[in-house]
Formats: sequence, C-alpha cells, structure tokens
Amino acid sequence: MLAIIVLTILMGLAVGWSIGANDAANSLGTAVGSKVLTLKQAIILICIFGFIGAVLQGSHVTNTIGKGIIRMDLLSKDLATYVALVASFGACAWVVLATYWKMPISTSHSIVGAVAGAGLAIHAPIKWKVLGDIFICWICTPLGDMPRSNGKFWVTYLYAGYALLWVPLCWVIYSTLSSKGSCTQ
Repeated sequence: MLAIIVLTILMGLAVGWSIGANDAANSLGTAVGSKVLTLKQAIILICIFGFIGAVLQGSHVTNTIGKGIIRMDLLSKDLATYVALVASFGACAWVVLATYWKMPISTSHSIVGAVAGAGLAIHAPIKWKVLGDIFICWICTPLGDMPRSNGKFWVTYLYAGYALLWVPLCWVIYSTLSSKGSCTQ
C-alpha cells in the first residue's frame, strides 16, 4: 500500500507539472514572444504567483475536486487511493499529450473529467449537483464576462482611447519619416 501512496504522490506532482507546462504559456507566452519579458523572468513570475495561488486558493480547489465530485467518504481508503491515482494519471496523460500536440485545452476540464470518469468506472456515488454546478460555471463565466469586458472596453476607449489611438499612429509616421527607418536605432 505504501508503494501506491508514493505512486499517487508522484502522479500528483506530475499533474502539477503538466498543468504548469500547459498553463504557463497561456499566462505569459505573449509577454515572452513580444520580448517584454525574458523566458527566465517569465518562469520566475510563474513560479512565484503559481505558488501564491496554490497556497491561498489551493484548498478550495482540492476540496471541490477531491471531495466534491465523488463521495470519497463512502469508499474504502484503498479504493479512494486508487481513484486518486487513476484520475491523476488520466488527467496528466491527456494534458501532456494535448500540450505536446499544441492543443489549447482546459486543465480544469481535464481534471474534473478524470475524477468523474474514475468515479463512474468504479460505480462510486457521484455528486451530480456539484458536477452540474461546475458545468454551469464553465458556461456562465464566459457569458457573464462578455458584457463586463465590453463595458470596460467602451469606457476605456471613450475616456482614453482617442489619445491612445494617436500613439501608434505617431510612431508609424516617425519611423517612416526617420532617416534610418526605425526609431530604435
């Protein structure tokens, strides 16, 4: 049993690595690609803020994923450990493959699906209300954010947009008219 527990812990670390590998590019890939940050600076920022997020909010996620989807209290400790191991392996394998194939996936969907799938495979009691709430959040969050983002855009555009529109235009005119063709030389 000790070997299974150690394997489960290692699989949890692998899941953390795979999620980091997938989500790190989402958060700072543009900054590195545009040379605003170096790769080293981006990795340091990801490590710092990923750690802070895990410490401050990780227990909420763990409670929802680990105890909220499947009724783990009704399973034996051995079976609960196997469910955790299989769900971790399934999520890790999918996220690693999708990252390798450069597919934009949601790691949250992957781990929730892996836990629910492992529970269904062993006929564990699933908390369908919790799973339904998670699905509703996945749908409602982008829909709720659309009007808010649109409002922020228009407020920013109306108050600062006219001035901000002149900055790139002036840069294009200056770089075109300058003798060396670039304002950085």
